[in-house]
Amino acid sequence: MKKVTIGEKEYSLECNAFTRVLYKKIFGKAIFKDISALNEYYNKTEEVNKENISEEEKEKKKNRIMLENYDDILDVIMQMAYIEIFTHDRKFISYEEWLSTMDKIDINQEWVGEVVSIATNCFC
Repeated sequence: MKKVTIGEKEYSLECNAFTRVLYKKIFGKAIFKDISALNEYYNKTEEVNKENISEEEKEKKKNRIMLENYDDILDVIMQMAYIEIFTHDRKFISYEEWLSTMDKIDINQEWVGEVVSIATNCFC
């Protein structure tokens, strides 16, 4: 179990073999496909870092990649966070209720790396 702070609240996260089943049951899709989508997004931004262009141009390109993929990436990250919370506490509120408690979601915060790391370490 790992604790992370998302917004103003601390949550306990857990991932095990049943997490995959819960993810498919709640979100109707495979968690491995979503992990792959995150990996693809990360690889695109890393490719930009390798380009022989100015730092300003790199930032512009990475921002464009982020904007093109932001909805999908945000959905996957929030769903992974939720399923890891739900795996730890099966009496936790619904996904929609949980999202309604969020003020602002910033995917550049430390908790995002923790959520993704827990999922990838659990399944990969």
